[in-house]
Amino acid sequence: MRRVHFVYMTLILVTAVVGAGLVHLLRDPVTWANFRKIETGMTKEQVHCLLGGAHDHFAATDVHQPAGATADRVSIWFGNQGSIEVGFDEHGLVNWKRFTAGARHHGRYGTRGG
Repeated sequence: MRRVHFVYMTLILVTAVVGAGLVHLLRDPVTWANFRKIETGMTKEQVHCLLGGAHDHFAATDVHQPAGATADRVSIWFGNQGSIEVGFDEHGLVNWKRFTAGARHHGRYGTRGG
């Protein structure tokens, strides 16, 4: 009887751990709420912890930057709600950010509206 109880408890624990892992893997971090958490001066590592690995990285000259922006590199994340672009300066700190609702990944170098 004790062994059966142990097996059931082990199965419940494994199911809970696997379920929590799947929820974490399937969540879409590219949201308006996460965009609002990105602040000027954050490190690349902090942004990557929030959004995960970027889909694309570009030299700043390859991306239309906001007026007055001086980023060296731009990273772009795509999700169900749209895209998040983040410009990083030469020290790897956030210089600017942009959320585009409905933007979808479209090949290596482009986006397309919803």
